[in-house]
Amino acid sequence: MQTRSFVGGVAGALLLSGCAQGTRVTRVQVAGPSGFPSAAAAHPLVDAVHFRDGISFDVPAASASPAVSAEVAYRSCATDGACDPGKAPDIGIASVTIPDVEDAAGTKIIGRLAYVLTWSGVPCVGAGPAAADTPTACTMYQLVDAGTGKTLYSMDHN
Repeated sequence: MQTRSFVGGVAGALLLSGCAQGTRVTRVQVAGPSGFPSAAAAHPLVDAVHFRDGISFDVPAASASPAVSAEVAYRSCATDGACDPGKAPDIGIASVTIPDVEDAAGTKIIGRLAYVLTWSGVPCVGAGPAAADTPTACTMYQLVDAGTGKTLYSMDHN
């Protein structure tokens, strides 16, 4: 699992906003792992999210079908993720690209079908001496492979 922090980017609220024309969004309630609240999951992501450094969450192909459930993806928080146990995430499915990052098998993460777990308004502290003691609110993302249920990447941004 890789972790990276960002400043700037597009708010995580886009993950589950609105309906694209012709896109059917199914919302389900997902049980959380032990110690975590239940969460809302919607499939698929309907608005693309692109960050300055090339990381992107794109609308998956209409034929895309995850091999594991949103509940399995959420369970990754209990074993290997940067998740907030005090707050329920929004969960969507996206085609994820993370340039220059490989999964545990050494495969680049380009157009990978993944669950995107999103926590908004999470307290965080910036990196570097100037920001070290100034808490802000961040959006935190946990990206989970929709084929294996394993964490691919975690990141936050404000």
